[in-house]
Amino acid sequence: MNTWDDLTKVALLGVGKQAILPEMLPEPLQQRLSGASPADREDYGYRAAALAWAWQMAGSMPPVLPPPNLTPAPETEESICPSSLWSLLANCLEEPQRLGLFLDRILEIMAEKGHVLPHFLLASTLKHCAETRSNKLKYQVGKVLGARGRWIAGLNPQWRSLLPTEAEKIDFDTATALERREWLASQRALEPELVFRVMQQAWPTENARERKEWLKILAVNTRMEELPFLEETLEAILQSKDKDRPANLELRHILCTLLLRRPDAAFFSQVKAQLANYVSTQSAMLGLVKKTSLKIPAQGDDFLCKEVMTETFALDPVSPYKGWTDSEFWFGQLAGMMHPFVWELLFDAGWDKIIPAFDALHDEKKAPVYYPLQQLQLAIGETCYRPAVITIAQQKGLEVLMTPEMFPALSTPELEQFLMNGAQKFATDLNTLQAYGREWDFSLVFSKYILKYLSQQKVIYSDSRFVQKIALMIHPGIITDIRELESVVPEDYYTQSFQYQFVKPLIHLLQFRAQMEKALK
Repeated sequence: MNTWDDLTKVALLGVGKQAILPEMLPEPLQQRLSGASPADREDYGYRAAALAWAWQMAGSMPPVLPPPNLTPAPETEESICPSSLWSLLANCLEEPQRLGLFLDRILEIMAEKGHVLPHFLLASTLKHCAETRSNKLKYQVGKVLGARGRWIAGLNPQWRSLLPTEAEKIDFDTATALERREWLASQRALEPELVFRVMQQAWPTENARERKEWLKILAVNTRMEELPFLEETLEAILQSKDKDRPANLELRHILCTLLLRRPDAAFFSQVKAQLANYVSTQSAMLGLVKKTSLKIPAQGDDFLCKEVMTETFALDPVSPYKGWTDSEFWFGQLAGMMHPFVWELLFDAGWDKIIPAFDALHDEKKAPVYYPLQQLQLAIGETCYRPAVITIAQQKGLEVLMTPEMFPALSTPELEQFLMNGAQKFATDLNTLQAYGREWDFSLVFSKYILKYLSQQKVIYSDSRFVQKIALMIHPGIITDIRELESVVPEDYYTQSFQYQFVKPLIHLLQFRAQMEKALK
């Protein structure tokens, strides 16, 4: 019962229509009003309202609890970061929107140098990291807590997840499917043997949907010791009665791709032997000149046939693309699943010979897009196969490199050159830049190029994280060029916006970065 709400209703209706009864009031108020007569509705109503208001405003007594049983904070002689560094850390915590990415970097450097957080910044740092979505930041803070940081984090349930030991623990039997997946994915790079062992033990009891997600995790740095398990799993599914269920079809396709991406897998060797039938070498000039070509049978054969492609690889029974025969579609699918190294083995040549052989099929087809070549480039990108990436970039231009997976194959000078040669629009997109997985120190030449390009775009840079990202990567020697842009008299709204939302914040961030680098020397 809400006493004040009941009194409000009576006041709206009027005490002439509805009286305030003693039982409508809490016991303490009934006692205080024991001398008043409910028969005098107006007097009793005023007294009840006055007491109820005082009662509500007074609140309630806190419960009497026993004192908490806290263990004293541990004594520690750990190396606390110097004041020049923790003052910058404090600034980051005060302005997380403007300096959030610098906080990541400061914690990372503290961990590298063996420093721990100062005691007076423990609570604010733990609070910020517990509320952030950045898993990287949560991981970094666990490494710089020190003994007292771990002590205080253990007292707050919301902070315990930041403890390194807590982050690595999981009760796999009682955890939800999502918790299992998140743990497996987070530990795959740290403890691949443990993750594989846990997966292997729980595999028989998992459903097909979860198995599919687990295989995606195993696809990250698949180890040679894991190949027999993958091959046995594929064989077991192929022999099962429900192999054609949609979930099992997905499993079969993922398993085939995993095994075909590993040149040391027996399954890879079996498929390579079949693909060799489509590669032929002709000699000319008494054997001095050799030309290797591809030939895909238009009507298929014993390998490129519906039975093998659907039963083994779980591919579509017919080509879904108009203009492409079934055999061309299946060959293209296999080209996308296989590790690109297979073509070096089959051609016994480099990519300067392999790409023209695929191009020749493209020319014969006289189509704007040749499906097998498209799938080959997809496999090259997903496996980040450097020899093929470089050759394709040189022969076919940058347009084929517009997949984030290809860029890690390039060295920093190559990446910068490619970006300056025609992929500049990707360098301005924060999400794409992060997807490339590249956080490098820009050269001065590339920094000047990026700054000039950004200043010429009719874009409003409202994303503070993008400016922070640039500030962390751009060459410090660019500050003179940036100040020149600051002094330009804006001619339109976009120029003015660029100055206030990009140039001025960038100058402040570069000054902050200089302070940070000075503090680290």
